[in-house]
Parts: sequence; C-alpha cells; structure tokens
Amino acid sequence: MKSGGRLLLTTPYLLYNAISPGDMGPFSNVEDGSHVRRGYSSAMLEELCEHSGLKVERISYCRGYASQKVAAVMRRLSGINALLAWALILPLRALPPLLDPIITVLLGWPYFCICLEAYNPRQFPEHTF
Repeated sequence: MKSGGRLLLTTPYLLYNAISPGDMGPFSNVEDGSHVRRGYSSAMLEELCEHSGLKVERISYCRGYASQKVAAVMRRLSGINALLAWALILPLRALPPLLDPIITVLLGWPYFCICLEAYNPRQFPEHTF
C-alpha cells in the first residue's frame, strides 16, 4: 500500500456463530490466501497491521443477529429458486441495519464480521536545516 493509503477491511469475526453448516469449516489454520478463515479478533487484526506497518484507526463490528438470520433464509431459499429468494428477501434487507444494534446487544449475539480501518503513515522526506 502506498504511503498515505487506507485499508478498509471486513472479515469473519473469530467468535461468530455459524449461520449455516458451511460456516463451520473446515478452515485453514495458516494465512494461505484462501478466501475465508475462521475469523479474527481485534487483537489479531491489530497485530497484523503492526507487522505490516499500518496504523489502526478504528475497529468495529457488522452483520448482527438480524443480518445473519436474513442471510440464512436467503441461503435456504436460494437452494430452491435463486430468483424467488431475491424477490422475497430484497424487501427485508432494509431491516437489519435498524434492528441489528438493538437485538444483537439484547441477545448477547456475536457479530458475524469484524471491520477494520487502518492507514499507511505518510513518509515525509528528511529536511536538513
């Protein structure tokens, strides 16, 4: 990443609850370039950023309880008819952003994704005075 560049990343959260059997693995235990691993904690992401020379600006979470349940229904319906699944689920997509913060906290349900905002510090040329 070039100097001053920004990284916006979402990845599965280490402590998420599986939405479907496919979310339970098997997962790689090493960074091998596979699409998805079991997930990361905030400490793991901070360590990766530090090792890469990036500065963490913010860590947050997304895809709470309502988002995960809508995704589960979508997956089930897609197995029957993908077009029908989209037609039924699309109107429901507006609900999770409104419901997730409340329901997720009330149930103590872990978010599915952890979100990271980081940047590569700018490198300023040394000045001689």
